[in-house]
Amino acid sequence: RAAIDSGMYATDVAVDAAVAGVPFREAYKAAAAAADTAGQGRTPEGSLAARVSPGAAADLRLDELQARWAAL
Repeated sequence: RAAIDSGMYATDVAVDAAVAGVPFREAYKAAAAAADTAGQGRTPEGSLAARVSPGAAADLRLDELQARWAAL
């Protein structure tokens, strides 16, 4: 935890803003400009739980891949 700095949450801030309707390019620039405060109210656990990309950390979805393979 000591190695985690606030700027590591800038991507989370940008994604949250994009989900709220801000164009991602604008959200990314704003998050980068405010990286020193991006971690306020955030936790590593919350950041990891927000990851929903198939194949990402802790979400391999191997059952879906096996089902797709079996359907071929």
